[in-house]
Amino acid sequence: MDSRSTLTPPEWFRSATTPNTRAYHTSVTIQLDVSTGDPIWPNPETVEFPRLLGGSLAMLGHPIPTVIAEKSVTILQRGTTSTRWRDYVDIRGFQLTQEFTAGDLRAAATAVAKHRGFTLEPLADYVDGYGTAAGMQAKWDAWRRREGLQDRTEADLDDQLADIVAFLDPVYSGRVTDSARWDPNAQAWTEYRSIGSCR
Repeated sequence: MDSRSTLTPPEWFRSATTPNTRAYHTSVTIQLDVSTGDPIWPNPETVEFPRLLGGSLAMLGHPIPTVIAEKSVTILQRGTTSTRWRDYVDIRGFQLTQEFTAGDLRAAATAVAKHRGFTLEPLADYVDGYGTAAGMQAKWDAWRRREGLQDRTEADLDDQLADIVAFLDPVYSGRVTDSARWDPNAQAWTEYRSIGSCR
């Protein structure tokens, strides 16, 4: 038997399936945020995506602290010249829905900043007055409408950034310890102490 015959379906299979076979197709749009070059900390994680017909699709992805690190260090690098609106939506989305420890966010951001040759600092000075700079508020408004994100974002660009600053600056400035935990419901950092450390 040659190698071609092992790949060719038998005649009964072809004749039984071909006449009634119909091809169906659909288009599905997905958005992937692809990043290359920056260090990943901690290690990549398995991310599960639900399928339309049940089950899930698993693939390796960046842990959320790395995603936040890449986006926030870019804010530091570009300051008020950035128009990476999606970064502001993603960071705020994570802060509204996820729990974090300050140490994880700080370690990831420090690794990315060092790799890019940049010093990790608080964001406040880099984004101060961004909404009033060179028509940025009007651009933010237009982008939010075009993307249909009015219900997931602050109308005022400076308010959107103020939320991000309140989330990340305590970590990047060192005002909270590595063990501090972010509570998405309270929108606040809480210092954590184990029972054995209470005196």
